[in-house]
Amino acid sequence: MIGTQQLHELFLEISKCIHEKRDELCDLDGFAGDGDHGISMDIGWAAACSVSPTDYTDIGEYLKVCAKAFIQAVGASIGPLYGTALLRAAKYAAGKSAVSPEDCAQMILLGVEGMQERGKAKVGDKTLIDTLLPFAKTFAESINSSGPLEQKVLTALDAARDGMESTRDMVANIGRSSRHGEKSRGSLDPGAASAFVVLQAGVSMLVKTRVS
Repeated sequence: MIGTQQLHELFLEISKCIHEKRDELCDLDGFAGDGDHGISMDIGWAAACSVSPTDYTDIGEYLKVCAKAFIQAVGASIGPLYGTALLRAAKYAAGKSAVSPEDCAQMILLGVEGMQERGKAKVGDKTLIDTLLPFAKTFAESINSSGPLEQKVLTALDAARDGMESTRDMVANIGRSSRHGEKSRGSLDPGAASAFVVLQAGVSMLVKTRVS
């Protein structure tokens, strides 16, 4: 089971990995955006990590405060998107002091659906949804089947990787990158790439700790 301390440790790992990839993500964003995506993600996850897990036993309350910290720290569109995901997860987890892997699968799916509603994006638009939705659906669909949890999240991560890579050949249909038309084709979408860093960090930590 996963409590606020484990979630905090997860956010710390995500923040560390995003920080390490910050410049690379900014370079990707420079192809058709403002070149600051890595900085925005770095700031946002650091803000979420600033919330002390020891102040909360209710996971819903903890995630709600993390969401607000992320949104307040990041003025770019990525702040409200990840903030919405955390708020949707918080609503599901309200009143819970611990969540199971099955809960996590549902929280991730609800979070990604919230991002879709907020950003009006779908798979194929060259956004972070191309990475996140395949992971969320694959994980949610497999969570109640037989087999080790580790294999389920690794399979979901493979789906996310394929989704991220598919953005290389897409033309952006939404967001700032869409202003550049064909210029946006030929490179990974920075939001899709950073979303994969987030997922990879989470899966790596789960595999290492073997949460059940």
